[in-house]
Amino acid sequence: MRPLTLIVVLVIACCAIYVAARLNRSSRRPPFVPDPENGKRVIVRGWTENELARILGDFRKMYEDRLGPDFFLEIHVLDGGAIRVTFPHDIPAMLFSFLINYVQYPKDFDLRTRSIVVVGEAPLSADFQPPVQSLVGRSAVFYVPSNDQDYDLVYVRIGNETFVNSFAADSWKRVTDPRIPPGLEIAR
Repeated sequence: MRPLTLIVVLVIACCAIYVAARLNRSSRRPPFVPDPENGKRVIVRGWTENELARILGDFRKMYEDRLGPDFFLEIHVLDGGAIRVTFPHDIPAMLFSFLINYVQYPKDFDLRTRSIVVVGEAPLSADFQPPVQSLVGRSAVFYVPSNDQDYDLVYVRIGNETFVNSFAADSWKRVTDPRIPPGLEIAR
């Protein structure tokens, strides 16, 4: 076999293995069953109600095929300028994490002059795929860490433990530095 042919065959084989591994990983995710008593909420500071509505509308359009026709959310303006978003018909765990990241880094907004804080809270279900099953049922706080340079992850804090939930790796890993951003207490 020629060297170039061998390289092409190896590249194709590596791609096939990678795709199979990704499909296998996503097939481990249990089917999403909406829970009207889900307890998920997102608290946002730094966007106006109109800006947040636009951001949430953009998110809904991006994921409408995965959110389903019954998806909707409620926006509540709180004292002090914070805004709470709740999910009466629930939202899949993966999209909940994506939403927190997207509200922090929405497209078509200038972030250089803004101080945005986005905090999610949710009781962990199997849908979140925590690294340890004993975390299911516990309350978790989701946020984008301070000094984020990755732009495709959220941190998940459960008690005194913190995990990075990397969207690229589709997994959680324990971290020693929680990198808590200023303003995280708005969810409390």
